[in-house]
Amino acid sequence: MRDIIVSATVLDKLSDLVSYLKNDIRLSEDAAQAYRKRFIAYIQTFGAEVDHPLCRFRQWCKRGYRCAVFEKHWVLAYEVTDEGVIVQDMSHTAMLDDIAE
Repeated sequence: MRDIIVSATVLDKLSDLVSYLKNDIRLSEDAAQAYRKRFIAYIQTFGAEVDHPLCRFRQWCKRGYRCAVFEKHWVLAYEVTDEGVIVQDMSHTAMLDDIAE
């Protein structure tokens, strides 16, 4: 089992996501936190010997990141290193065109 390291960028974006779910979508605190927990549980699966394809988005591909999709709406960019798996970034699929350039 590989170690999982989640970057500060991803942690900040997860906090923003919880705020968005509560304030804009009007989910309850419990529902927003449950979504976050499912997201974190998915990230933890990266410790197994799974390899997603290299990202097709130019900015992430140049860095050698692999991409994994969470619930069809979120893409996580990660790299596999000697230390383990480092989850470097995440984006909503609707915003990926900005990353492609």
